[in-house]
Amino acid sequence: MKENVIQHYDRLCRFLRVLALRLQVLFVLEFLLLFLAAFLLALLGSFFPLALGEAFWYVAFAYSLGSLAILAFLLVRGFRKAFLRPPPARVAKELEAKFPHLRDDVTNSLLLFPQLKPESGPGQMSSGLIAAQIRKTAEKISSLHPSEVIRLKRAGRHLRLLGPIVLAFLAVIILDPPFLARSLALVTNPLSALPVRETLISLDPKGSVILRGNPLRIQARA
Repeated sequence: MKENVIQHYDRLCRFLRVLALRLQVLFVLEFLLLFLAAFLLALLGSFFPLALGEAFWYVAFAYSLGSLAILAFLLVRGFRKAFLRPPPARVAKELEAKFPHLRDDVTNSLLLFPQLKPESGPGQMSSGLIAAQIRKTAEKISSLHPSEVIRLKRAGRHLRLLGPIVLAFLAVIILDPPFLARSLALVTNPLSALPVRETLISLDPKGSVILRGNPLRIQARA
């Protein structure tokens, strides 16, 4: 009997692992679409600080720092969700939320299985009841397909946000081609927003001819 329970539990765990993998893929797709939308928005938003010119360089500098901070936050958050596999309990909640008829069957099965061990201690539930719970849950999920639980098409809802942003960005690039290089420099390099310090050297009188070998005195004035 215990071997049958283990087989049912292993089948349940394999199903949850497949769901966890699909959930990771969904996280990656959503992250890519959202990050692209945020990056394009940052480029479009740089139009206003750039239009102010060097007289308000501090506005562009603050905008660049803020854009980098937001993009870095989204990047770290996306990598965490993409590379950390969701725990079985989280996947079980996702499954039960999608199919209410499961109620708490999956979560209870995960919690009750360790009580089948002999060293579980006094007060544990009957092994027969635990086995029946796990077997019933395994039979319920056997009729489900992972694609029914985690639909990768869910990531497509972000296209409704990304589509208009891409169109607006393309329109701006067509009207002002140099904008791409200027906006990229501002968003990716905050130092590019700082005013440029130039040193100009002029000769007075202009057009003077100095013979080779003659001494020349240069006087600089800031």
